[in-house]
Formats: sequence, C-alpha cells, structure tokens
Amino acid sequence: MIAAAGRLPGAPPHFARRAQALLGAVGRSPAEPAATINAARGLVTEVVG
Repeated sequence: MIAAAGRLPGAPPHFARRAQALLGAVGRSPAEPAATINAARGLVTEVVG
C-alpha cells in the first residue's frame, strides 16, 4: 500500500522510501522514537500541506 501511495500524483518525492524507513525503524532508545515521530510529522505535512 505504501508503494501505491508513493505513485500517486500528489505524493512528495521519495514518499514510499521515506515512509517505509519510518515504519521499519521506529527506534529503541527514548530519543529515537521521538525523532521518528518528528520525521513522520514532516512527511505528513508534505502530504497534506
């Protein structure tokens, strides 16, 4: 589904790769999940504006 979303006309550059990376490595230390959440927020902002 992520790959298909990445092919949509409004998808930001490299959306599928970036989304997979976010979901594939959330983090282990307390700081890593926070960084992942911030990166996800940035990706969402690119998608919805």
